Amino acid sequence: MELLTRPGDTHTTAAVSSNLSNRYTSIDSQPGQVSGGMVKRRLAMEIPEYDLPTSEGVYKQLYAYGNYIDEVVYASCPGATYTMRRYLHDHLYSPAAIVYLTASNCILVERSEYDAYGATHYYNADYTQTFAVSQHGNPFAFTGREIDSFDFASGVPQLTKMHYRHRDYSPFMGRFYQQDPAQYIDGLNLYEYVKGNPNINIDPLGKEKVICDGIVLKRNHIKLFAIIGPKEADGYGHWWTVINDTESYGWWPKGKVDLLGTIFSVEGELNGITSFGGESTIDPHEKTGGQAEELIYPSINIWFCNKLKYGSSKGTSCSCADCDEIKDCMRDFAKSFKGRWAYPLGPNCHTFQVDMMKACCLRK
Repeated sequence: MELLTRPGDTHTTAAVSSNLSNRYTSIDSQPGQVSGGMVKRRLAMEIPEYDLPTSEGVYKQLYAYGNYIDEVVYASCPGATYTMRRYLHDHLYSPAAIVYLTASNCILVERSEYDAYGATHYYNADYTQTFAVSQHGNPFAFTGREIDSFDFASGVPQLTKMHYRHRDYSPFMGRFYQQDPAQYIDGLNLYEYVKGNPNINIDPLGKEKVICDGIVLKRNHIKLFAIIGPKEADGYGHWWTVINDTESYGWWPKGKVDLLGTIFSVEGELNGITSFGGESTIDPHEKTGGQAEELIYPSINIWFCNKLKYGSSKGTSCSCADCDEIKDCMRDFAKSFKGRWAYPLGPNCHTFQVDMMKACCLRK
């Protein structure tokens, strides 16, 4: 985690992390002092917004994004009564509240609630008033996407839609307006939103459901003649799992292997620490750039009363498990895994990844 401040500010405004495949990079990492002795760093993707009545455009506000592609952390609004607007989010990155920041305190000014498929309801700070649209110019709604409202009647929009990059979505109908450009990757219904599980899944690209931002399964496939003669295990291909771009886990031989060792097994080890340069929480492939032939973003497997089998939330139903609990399960599984290494019969990086998915409520 890094402390986020506006350029020129002397107080901390937010805390965000930097992952999502390096989408967000540091724009200024000069350290400075913040009250209380905390270190100030600026780390975010900041995107300015302009009105365009002229060729030059008129600067309106600056948005800073966190570790998820649609997570707006704050907006800087020059000329407004309160120039700094902070967003608080729910588990789907939908803004749940807007807080204005001043030099001395924070002022909660608006709350948002959503039905299952994203129809938005706005309230004042103490829930005594309800509104059809944001009273503070907030353009962000369900899953952090911007909402467009049309055809107002008595201040109430008769049509709203949200743009999910590849197609438009109706939060009132709970479906997309256009067919899935990825075709049948998420099932036979080409207009369906996240396979009918909007309380768990998200779809920031409008192409396929994505859950648990920060979990990636990486795979390099076996080379046909890799097992002829003494070879390093990487020649056999490798499957490993990455969490939050900071941790990675894979199952390796403890030492170098040849054809006989491959078939009859050798001692196994998490992340190949002894012979392949890994660390306790870093797979060797991530230390050399993390390039993979195949990337898989798994979804939650909620069928047949599945439960988490590892971690502090062990026994929690998969249909109720959140992303942090799933990641905790994955870490505990990796550290608890024991056995030898063999290919194709026996524990290996392939079976390690598959078994981790089964134990922690994930599916391809």
